[in-house]
Amino acid sequence: STEAAPASPSMSAMTELQDVMRNLLLRGQFSDMEILCQGITFNVHQAIVCTQSSYFHSAMCDGFQV
Repeated sequence: STEAAPASPSMSAMTELQDVMRNLLLRGQFSDMEILCQGITFNVHQAIVCTQSSYFHSAMCDGFQV
């Protein structure tokens, strides 16, 4: 049996996803982590930050242990 390759997302779906991600960042809605930098607090999402940053992944998952 041959499996069809998954369809790539349409441009409108990608644009919608970008809008959703932008709103999550700007509004901080459903955020579950705060980053304080130079007196500014950023309400962020662990699922996004920790998958994109080995520093924050280590901080949250390993207590900064290497």
